[in-house]
Amino acid sequence: MKRAVWIVALIIAGCATGTRHPVSGPPLKYVTESEARTLLDDLRLDLEAVSLAQVGGHALEPRVADGQLVAELSAPALFEQGNAQVRAEALKALAEIGEDIGARGGCVTHVIAFAAADADPDLAERRAASIADDFAHHAIAPARLRFEARVDDKRAERIAIVLKPVIIGREAPAWMPPAMDE
Repeated sequence: MKRAVWIVALIIAGCATGTRHPVSGPPLKYVTESEARTLLDDLRLDLEAVSLAQVGGHALEPRVADGQLVAELSAPALFEQGNAQVRAEALKALAEIGEDIGARGGCVTHVIAFAAADADPDLAERRAASIADDFAHHAIAPARLRFEARVDDKRAERIAIVLKPVIIGREAPAWMPPAMDE
């Protein structure tokens, strides 16, 4: 009887948190080729539901291509000019993104901040690190996070979140820096 009471209490406590996914991410798992496609499609649907209204947008527009999922965000919507600290308004959206990614598992998350050729690439790298740190605090295991800065005039002031599945027998490519389409 006591066990049933505890189970009911845990269910009620879990429902009262208000998050869409568990707070802590699952351990890194490997997926088959067919599971990887399903995983990326599920993540795409999860991320499309994230509202960016507080940072001046409507929703993410993630796309799956070349075996990876890519979602891009505007750096000015997430950061003040010349600053690498995430704006308070952007914290909720980033938490939702991190929780969605962490709840599924099976991927390595790459955060890439882009800078123009005449801009400060160090600022872009600090911004990517800031987002990766925020994700680590919201359900994505640090072992599944990579971040970097790239110089690209076409994508300057953009942040790309790239998810690469860890496929059984081909684990290493998931940790390699992603190729970005032009």
